[in-house]
Amino acid sequence: MVKASRTSAAATLVDRCHAGADAVLLAVPGRNAVEIASNAGDLSSKVLIDANNPIGDDMMPFTDAGESLAESIASATSARVVKAFNTIGMGNVANLEFGGQKAAGFVCSDDADAKSLTLRLASEIGFDAVDCGPLSAARLLEPMALMWIRLAYVEKNGPDIAFDLLRRG
Repeated sequence: MVKASRTSAAATLVDRCHAGADAVLLAVPGRNAVEIASNAGDLSSKVLIDANNPIGDDMMPFTDAGESLAESIASATSARVVKAFNTIGMGNVANLEFGGQKAAGFVCSDDADAKSLTLRLASEIGFDAVDCGPLSAARLLEPMALMWIRLAYVEKNGPDIAFDLLRRG
């Protein structure tokens, strides 16, 4: 992790970057996520928010339908893993309004407290925070990222797009 300010920068090892934090956002190339998380030291008291997607260099998923990348990370660490922030281009996070509607911030986890914290964080950032249930729902959220990429770049809609959950009443 690198911390930068106007006058200085500092680097630290992965196993020290979460010292003093209640929650850690893991946003790295998906192919490295499990290894980085498993080498991050003691995460047993931490909420680890997984914003990664299992997308290989060929733009195809490298996990099978039986387990998500988030579940693999949970198996490799002692962290309280939450899947969130993976279905939107990060360039959009600074402005989450699209035509008067907020982008959906889909969140899932097996840990109710970790999920609640992440839902609050998503809402505070400006997402329409959506509880998607247990961590196994990441098996559905991760392919949504592939669709976002397809719509943005292959179908030429551009990266200023987002998903929303429309509700009646």
